[in-house]
Amino acid sequence: MTDHFPADFPPDPEGTPDPLRWTTRVIALTALALALLNAAALASWIQDLPAAPSTARAMAAADAWHAGTTKLGLDAPRNQLHSAWQKAEAARWGSDE
Repeated sequence: MTDHFPADFPPDPEGTPDPLRWTTRVIALTALALALLNAAALASWIQDLPAAPSTARAMAAADAWHAGTTKLGLDAPRNQLHSAWQKAEAARWGSDE
């Protein structure tokens, strides 16, 4: 028995990917997917920021980005999911009247 806690794991074999590099790639890919497929949320978030010259520039950029992704049809999955959510939210269940 060794003094390692919580368990004595064997060392990583040579050639295994660096966990920090893998995590960085996953976060970057996720951020890219959100930027491409959910530009509406970015534009909405920026509109809620306090008014300032930098906010106005960010809002213009976000609106342009949103318009571009909409033109390419990249907002379709988000719109379908949002529509389904609104229908579910508006549904009346047995005891609601």
